[in-house]
Amino acid sequence: MAKFVPTKDRPERKVDASGRRVAQKGEPPLRRYAEEPITEVQQGFADWLRSQVGYDVDDFTVALATSLRNVYQKSPENQASLEKRRAAAEQRKLDRQKRSEEFAAKRAERAAAATTADKVEKAPRTARKQGEPKTSPRTAAADNVAADAAKKPAVRRTTKTAAAVAEKPTASRRRPAKPAAAAVEDDF
Repeated sequence: MAKFVPTKDRPERKVDASGRRVAQKGEPPLRRYAEEPITEVQQGFADWLRSQVGYDVDDFTVALATSLRNVYQKSPENQASLEKRRAAAEQRKLDRQKRSEEFAAKRAERAAAATTADKVEKAPRTARKQGEPKTSPRTAAADNVAADAAKKPAVRRTTKTAAAVAEKPTASRRRPAKPAAAAVEDDF
């Protein structure tokens, strides 16, 4: 453990009769951390940083950083910064939700428009004129299929000839069947 050595930046400590450190007027509130000796753990951490990072870190700076990290985390300055970041993250989340809802609404609107267009197109085929007899659902469906077929151009279907099928080699052949297992007689 390194002992406290007073320097220009770290003057000698002032203590009262009971040995407690006395703060001087105008002194920063956390000055006492600068006057504490560097512990073995802090020294080891500084050595480890040098070996792992390849940067020559100052032992005293590492000691202050390790000692004051928790104090900084609880400080009002850091808490205000954290609150700003939380609010920004929440705003981004709300913006994403809003964009998602707008996209879903547009998608639903397009689907509704497409459905309405389909209904308008199908309405005349399924509508019954006055005095016309009711038809069964099968007959109505057949009428719809016939009406759709009338609208579409006829497509000529070709069938393969036996010669075309014979010319084309088959991609896979079946394996011959395995022989059946030999019957075993029981000697019991």
